[in-house]
Parts: sequence; structure tokens; C-alpha cells
Amino acid sequence: MQEVASSRSAGANADTDGGGASRAGRRWWRAVLDGVIIAAGLTMLIWGIVALAHPAVSCRGVRMAPGDVCHKSSYTAERTDTVQTYEQRRRAVAQSRPTVIALGATMTAFGTVMVYRRFRQ
Repeated sequence: MQEVASSRSAGANADTDGGGASRAGRRWWRAVLDGVIIAAGLTMLIWGIVALAHPAVSCRGVRMAPGDVCHKSSYTAERTDTVQTYEQRRRAVAQSRPTVIALGATMTAFGTVMVYRRFRQ
């Protein structure tokens, strides 16, 4: 009877060790995903600060200059009757800059907190 109890106890320890290693592996995998969130957030933050500071205004890949107009596209047609001027497109890019910077900062902070909490445990 004691032999059976000893073998069960040894089996339980093996399961616990395997579960701990598995949990540690998941922790590292999640930390890698948190690192991806941090990298994406930093990319958005830097892009918002640097690239959007002096935006190149374009219409479907063609660079625009003051006085140019761009026919907006839709899901069903590449060209519609709605027209945007250079100034309107430039203003739209400038208005999106704070949003991109805020989202990048938020993603970076979130990922950093998640990594910190994961390794603090």
C-alpha cells in the first residue's frame, strides 16, 4: 500500500514540475507579445512626432502641391465626385498627428506595465 502512495506522489511532483515549466514558457511568450506592443507603440510615437511634423501630402501615392485637388476614393470606386484640396488633406494629416502620438504613448505605457507586472511576480 505504501508503494502505491509513493508512486502517486512521484507522479504528482512530475506534473507540478512540468506545469511550472509550461507556465514559465507562457510567461516568456506573453512577455514577447508585450514587447511587440511596446515596439508598435514606439513606432507610432516616433512616426507621429517625426514623420507627421512635415507630412508629404499625397493622393493615392502621387505627391500633391498647393493648388492640387484629389478625388476621394471609396470601397466600390477608385474615383468619386468628392474632392479634397491640398490644404484640406494637409489639415487632415495635421489633425491626426495628436491621435497617433497619444495612441503610441498609450500602447508603449501599457506594454511596459504588462512586462513589469509579469516579471515582478
